[in-house]
Amino acid sequence: MTGAQDFMRTDQKTATRRAKLACRKTAEGHLERIFDFVQMIKKRETINLETVLIANPNDRYGGPLAEHLVPGFRWQNVCGQSAKPFARGIVKREGMQKIFDRFDWEAADKLQTILDDVPIIVADHGVMEVFLLKSL
Repeated sequence: MTGAQDFMRTDQKTATRRAKLACRKTAEGHLERIFDFVQMIKKRETINLETVLIANPNDRYGGPLAEHLVPGFRWQNVCGQSAKPFARGIVKREGMQKIFDRFDWEAADKLQTILDDVPIIVADHGVMEVFLLKSL
């Protein structure tokens, strides 16, 4: 590996780390709704089956996930306003695990190790990240 290739890999890892940190701010901006979804999942006793998803429809990962959550929704109507649009909802954990296994091994590992709490998934800033409500 050349010095330039090594630098590019390091630079890409740094950019990914920063984007994942930015996902925390996205999650923090949706805390009230996240709390509601977590309570719903706990009340239904489906902690091991479901997860909360916050997806930016204008993001490379968030777009397809937002379409899954809200099929056919016309995001450009929201995009014309000053607020940044997000799809928010509850999704099957198994499906998200399969997506992570293909695209983000670090997030896949995080999701797989959360057994006794509700994972919160954020798809924004070109990455996907996993959080717990208590860590936000």
